[in-house]
Amino acid sequence: MNVTGTWKGEYVFEETKDGGSRLVVGTVVEFTMELKQGWLGMVSGTITEDPSVGFAEKGVIKGRLRERVLVFEKIMPKLRMIHEKSRVTLEQLADRYGVVMDTDTKHPKIRHIGDVSEDEKTIEGTWLMPEYSLGIPGSGQSIALPKLAGTWKMTRA
Repeated sequence: MNVTGTWKGEYVFEETKDGGSRLVVGTVVEFTMELKQGWLGMVSGTITEDPSVGFAEKGVIKGRLRERVLVFEKIMPKLRMIHEKSRVTLEQLADRYGVVMDTDTKHPKIRHIGDVSEDEKTIEGTWLMPEYSLGIPGSGQSIALPKLAGTWKMTRA
């Protein structure tokens, strides 16, 4: 089995047990993923999302395929408040609250796990971004980003 190639799919924000962010529950984000499978099932690639509802920047995929289970992390280059409908950047959030901070911060890694179908044409599973606390230097305060989770599915293009 090999997942190398172009995949088209979507992920959906779902409510988490602790509430998460209800502002984005039900939001569907379409994406295109380019994957390359290497030795021992290691998988790498890139992801491009619909910027009107997802990330505007291209992300990196790093993971592993074992039997029919694909586990990977999505690593985005710029922190975005994806739990808000406006998808503001950290710089925009700092301006909103009038704080001075390093706004050149990567987004927390988003973990994915999915099952490859028998015909190897679809993969579907769940994703999770754990709760994340972002410290405001010199203030002793932090901004809490809620845990986000949902489902995803993609089809070989």
